[in-house]
Amino acid sequence: KASIKVLAPLWYEPFADIKLDTIQTVFNTSGKNTPTLKHAKSMLSNLYDYAVVHEIVKKEKKDMISYLNCGKSNPNSIPRHIITGDELRRMCEADDKYANMMIVLTFTGLRIGELNALREENIDWERQCLKVIEAKTKAGVREVPIADKLIPRLKRYMKEHPRAGTVRMKMHEYGDHRPHDVRHTFCTLLVEKGVDQRLIDAIVGHSFGSNITLSVYTHITLEAKLAAVNLLEIC
Repeated sequence: KASIKVLAPLWYEPFADIKLDTIQTVFNTSGKNTPTLKHAKSMLSNLYDYAVVHEIVKKEKKDMISYLNCGKSNPNSIPRHIITGDELRRMCEADDKYANMMIVLTFTGLRIGELNALREENIDWERQCLKVIEAKTKAGVREVPIADKLIPRLKRYMKEHPRAGTVRMKMHEYGDHRPHDVRHTFCTLLVEKGVDQRLIDAIVGHSFGSNITLSVYTHITLEAKLAAVNLLEIC
């Protein structure tokens, strides 16, 4: 869907008449980052394969897609500021629902949208995990471990359900932070504890990329995830 949106300026153009320069201009002015443009380029390659098979274009035109430049940087990149130990202590000392929500985000690695979508039926308190049932990618649908010390805070969150927009404003009380900073903080804290990157990826819902051995043959248990998050110092 993201790739189709990138190519919106071309929707009503006859496919066989589209020039490579036109596609490149669409890429250059889309404001999208490199990974998104690479997905669009891959989709275009598939479309041109279909067009060649059905004699809509010649194979030579399909081969030109390889020359599309997707850029080397992310024009929408936002600097991430890891939440410091001092800022975390201030959150822990603040007895309000917004600070509590930020702590839950920080020590689960959830995206703010994933936490907002969380419902009681998606939490298994006995096994100490919550289930993300809808995500942008297949890897994003996952079981997220709930650390022992985080259980009371998550139960409090489920009763209070503070609004996400307010949390975004409250975060600035603790520093120059955005909601996604808590996810970066979570990953950083696990790395500092020596947790394997594959285990971190499984918890936060990152794919193993093109590594077939990791993506197909690696199975990470909930017990391993719980052991990892229980290494964190949670107030």
